[in-house]
Amino acid sequence: MTTNAADKALRSFLENQHPGDESAKLSDVEYIADHHNALLKKHPEQWIAIRDGEVVAVGQDFLELKAGAAARGIAITSTVTVFLTREKQNLVL
Repeated sequence: MTTNAADKALRSFLENQHPGDESAKLSDVEYIADHHNALLKKHPEQWIAIRDGEVVAVGQDFLELKAGAAARGIAITSTVTVFLTREKQNLVL
């Protein structure tokens, strides 16, 4: 898969992840897609939660991620979440 195709697949997946405030979430999806390599370098093999273009929580698993967001008073449902890995992922959309 080319980088462009991978970016499109990632954007499509993330856009459909959390319906709701579409404009804010789309902005966060774009942030993840635009900064994916830097985020992956900083948070390899970890879950991250993004809100308003900011990493608001990081965790080794989803429960740790959710707890980190809650500790900051942020509902995980108000974020866009993604697991950052270098391994090839097969996404079923």
